[in-house]
Amino acid sequence: MYKDHPQANALDFLIEITNMLGPYNPRTQPDEFKLVAAIQQFVGYYADGVFAGVESWSEQDLVTHVWSVLDRFFHPLGVMTSRDRTCLATSQRMDSDRAVTGSSEVKGKKRSIRPDLVLLKNCLEYGCSELGTNLSSVSDKKEIVETQLHNPKTMKDMLHCAIAKAGNEEEVARMLKIVCFNETGLSISLSVMDCPNGYVNRITNSKNYEVPREPELMVSQLFPVFKLALTAKIIVENSVAVINKHLLKEQELQFDFEATSTKLTLPSCLTAPILPITRKRKLGNSESAVASSKRPTNTSATSSKQSPKTNSVASSSSP
Repeated sequence: MYKDHPQANALDFLIEITNMLGPYNPRTQPDEFKLVAAIQQFVGYYADGVFAGVESWSEQDLVTHVWSVLDRFFHPLGVMTSRDRTCLATSQRMDSDRAVTGSSEVKGKKRSIRPDLVLLKNCLEYGCSELGTNLSSVSDKKEIVETQLHNPKTMKDMLHCAIAKAGNEEEVARMLKIVCFNETGLSISLSVMDCPNGYVNRITNSKNYEVPREPELMVSQLFPVFKLALTAKIIVENSVAVINKHLLKEQELQFDFEATSTKLTLPSCLTAPILPITRKRKLGNSESAVASSKRPTNTSATSSKQSPKTNSVASSSSP
């Protein structure tokens, strides 16, 4: 590799090695084909100096240049990688109390969360991600809240929907796993949720990996990021296979009291009450006029001041 050829420029060496990779058949060798395409794209980034202005990138810039490259690994599975999409599993939990009561109207749909990425196939969600722009080694509030609160709740909702799709069969529930990418700036980690035993969900977290800004670190730092994405792809592939195997079984007419398989019903996430949104408005001329019009006025005092004047006019006009 490059360390065995110290006289060569790192970028030139990577370009030469990349040109030697492949060709691969995207139908029979999808992982190799997607991996070579991702490597070539990042080599192009290093050649163009794209990462020089990464400090000023927005979340959309990070998705466009970096993290959307990993989405390609899931496409051979028929999994749709959707960005900024409402989470169906969370929406189902939050609207579970909507029903015809006979005493009041049906409640309106509540607003749900919109993860930065949803891995979706056949109306089932198998993974998600949240993204931040913090490039510092110190976690900001957004990263802490999303990694430790929002993502686990989203994963739990997705796991519950997948288990319900399988008829709450315990054998299927023990094999299902949900993935989540925790992306902050150029760093990424993977969280995996399952329920191997009992009624408590387990979360397994990987170490943090970082996309390098220099081509010299591509082999040592960027390749583990690709391995992490391929690991998540294998997990999603196994979960999809478990669901498909259950759905392909011959479905016989059966009532709940006739069930022979062991059922597993996991407790769902707590649904926090939705508080009304309050927006602060700038104080302008129109608002000051509105504010002054809303101020209470002392009508009694005004009437009392005008009453003597009215009486005097009346008395002076009398004969």
